[in-house]
Amino acid sequence: MIDPKSSVLQTTQNEMLEWAENPRNRRFQFEDARQNILEHLPCESRLDFANISSSLEKLSSWHGTVGSLRVLRGDAGGWSEIQECLYLSFWSIKILASLHETNRRTTRRPIIFFDTPAICLVHAIAMGDHKIAELIGNRMLQALDDESFGPLSRTPFLPFTIKLFALFKQLPLTLEGRIVGDIPAASLGVYENIFKNWNDLSELGTALIAACDYHLGRIEEIGDEIPEFCDYPYRIFPAEIIAVLRVRQSLHLGIPEINRNCLASYPVGIGNGGPSVCGERS
Repeated sequence: MIDPKSSVLQTTQNEMLEWAENPRNRRFQFEDARQNILEHLPCESRLDFANISSSLEKLSSWHGTVGSLRVLRGDAGGWSEIQECLYLSFWSIKILASLHETNRRTTRRPIIFFDTPAICLVHAIAMGDHKIAELIGNRMLQALDDESFGPLSRTPFLPFTIKLFALFKQLPLTLEGRIVGDIPAASLGVYENIFKNWNDLSELGTALIAACDYHLGRIEEIGDEIPEFCDYPYRIFPAEIIAVLRVRQSLHLGIPEINRNCLASYPVGIGNGGPSVCGERS
C-alpha cells in the first residue's frame, strides 16, 4: 500500500501555493480566460465556441487547483471550487462534442479524447451530481459508436469509467474486444477485479486498495506521458474510488470498509466538508 508521507504532502501544498500566488498564472488561467469568454460571446462562429471551450478548461484547472489548496489548508469552502471545476469542465466538453456533431466534413477527426470526459464522469459521480454524470456518461457511450472521442486504448482507466457508468445505470455493455477508432479498447487492468469481485465486499475492498495504489502511481508526469491523475484536484482527490462507493450506495449495496487503509492516504477525499458516502468509514 502506497502511503504518502506528510513531508510529500507539505511539498505539494507549497508547490500549489507558489503556483496559485504567481500573478502570471492567475492572469493566464483565470483573468485572461474569463475575458476571453466575454470577448467571444455571443458566439458567431465555430472558432468562437472553440475559444470559449479552451477558456472554460483553463478556468476549470484554476478552480481545481485553488480548491484543492483551500481544502488542504482545512478550508471546507474549497469544495465549492472543486465543484466549480467540474461544472466548467463539463461545459467545455459539451461545447467540443457539439462542434464535432455539427461538423459537416466527410472525415471528422476527434477534437476531444476520452481522457477528459472520463475524469469528468467519475468526478460528477463522486460529487453526487447525477445529472452531469448521466449527460457525460451517455455521450461517452455514443462516442463508442461515432468515435467522436477517439480510441479507448490509452489506459485501463478509460474503459473502467464507461463500464462503471453502465453498471450505475444498469445498462448492458461489453467492452472486451470492442474496436473504437480502429483500435481495440484497453483492458480493464487493475480495475478488472473491482467488477469481478463486485458481490464480495472483502475482495472488493482489496481491489479498491489496488486501484488506490494505481491512482497514486499515476499523478506525476513521466517524460512525454500525461497520466490520468496529474491535474488538480485529481492528484489528491480519488474521484474514481469515491465514484465506485457512490454507485454501490445508489444500488443499495454494501460499502467496503476501506477508509482507514485506502482513502485516508489522500489529503482530499471523503470528509473534510467534501463528498460523503454512508458507511465508508471503518
